[in-house]
Formats: sequence, structure tokens, C-alpha cells
Amino acid sequence: AARGRQTRCTEPRRSRRPRGARAGRVGSGLLKGGFACLAPGELAPAGTVAALARGVEALEAQGWPATFILAFDEAWALLEQAAALVREATGNEPNLDVLAWKVDPARGQGGFSPHRDRQPADVEGSFRGDRGSARYVTCWMALSDATPENSCLYCVPADADPGYFSGDREDVDPLTRALGGKKENYQLIRALPCEAGGAVVFTHRLIHWGSRNSGDGGGAPPPPRLSLAMAASDPGFEPPYFSPDLLPNPPLRLRVALA
Repeated sequence: AARGRQTRCTEPRRSRRPRGARAGRVGSGLLKGGFACLAPGELAPAGTVAALARGVEALEAQGWPATFILAFDEAWALLEQAAALVREATGNEPNLDVLAWKVDPARGQGGFSPHRDRQPADVEGSFRGDRGSARYVTCWMALSDATPENSCLYCVPADADPGYFSGDREDVDPLTRALGGKKENYQLIRALPCEAGGAVVFTHRLIHWGSRNSGDGGGAPPPPRLSLAMAASDPGFEPPYFSPDLLPNPPLRLRVALA
């Protein structure tokens, strides 16, 4: 079955762009479509990403949720890089809404179903100015390869979503409304596969979800998808969970509380 268009978060492996150029590219993508992609190496070196992936696997093997990777300094080093880029691109500050996941197709797992991250009463007020930058964004970072087979992200771009700026109706599901009952509109869906170390930055209003592997292709199941995500917001829209003065290396008790 067709999976819609793909925007790969891959090349270049090592970006030579200064961070200002990357931030400009991210900001432009958020304004145009509600999302932007980063290639491997644009936030952290491959060794850091691989170490975090091994950490998530080790935690899960011992029965700990993936988000307990926040107990380790390596996670906060990556989050600091993501926060700096998002701050420059959007003006938002990290609000400490941080989660990690291991999605294992071999166990029948998939990502979240289609949703928006926030449904404010004043949707237009959740953007700056006249449909300017979003006051809440998420940076979703792949710690392993994220593919259509193991639950990469999918989305409906903002310019194809009538409820993105104006708000959703009570009588119809937002995704159903965006697709409009027309089969050709399914071609507007974007798959966002990422190699390990790649990332997707997206706003609170982007309809997005993770795929689920039905197992009907035969052969061995794909490897698990590992990821780490952080949110950043305008403090006037959504304040941080604890004082930013404790960043970039909060005490262990707060790291564990977040997990």
C-alpha cells in the first residue's frame, strides 16, 4: 500500500552549516508546513546517539521505562543542543516535557495514533502575531533508524490542514476533516523517516502519528525504534516543569521525577 510522500531526515551525514543557518531552515519549515527535519550529525555526533540507544535498550532489558535515560548526563547534553537550536529557531525555551520511547514491532507495538500535542482554547493565540512562530514545539530525535516499518513519524502538513490555525470542530475528527473524504488527499500525508541521529521539529498543532507494522510482509520483524523528545514553549503559553536555572544538568532527583 502507498504510504504517502517521504521527507527523509538523512543527508548530509555531517552538516557544515553554521547553527544560525540550521535554525533559519528549521524556523522556515515550521512556518510553512508545521515541521522541519534535521539530518544525522546536526544535533549530536553518532557516538553520543549510539550510547543513548544502548542505554535505552539496557534500561528496558531491566524493566525500566525508556524515559529513565534522563538519569544520565549524555541525555542532557543532547537535550542542551536541541534546546539551543529550537531557541534560536523559535524563541521558545525548554519546558522540560521530555520523553523517551522504545517501540518494538516484534511485540506488536506502534507509535501514538493521530493527534495534536496541544488543543488550546485560543488556537490563534498559541502563535505569535499573525500566524507567526508557534509558542510550543517539539524536537523528536531518533536514537535508532526510524522507518515506516518500525514506527517513524507521519504527518499532515499545516498547509493541508484546515484546523491547524483555525481550530478543530466538535463534529468531525481533525484528520478526517483534513483528508476531506477525497482519496487523492491521502497523498498529502508525509512520512518522516529518520536515520539514527536525525530529528523532526514540529509544532503543537501538527497532526502526527507513528506507524504500526502489521507483520504481513513476512520475514523477521524490523528492529525497535528508539527516540527521545523534548518540548519547548513560550513560558507565557506553558511554563516549564521546574526552574530553567537548574539546566543544563539538573539534579538526579528531578531527572527521576521527570521520568
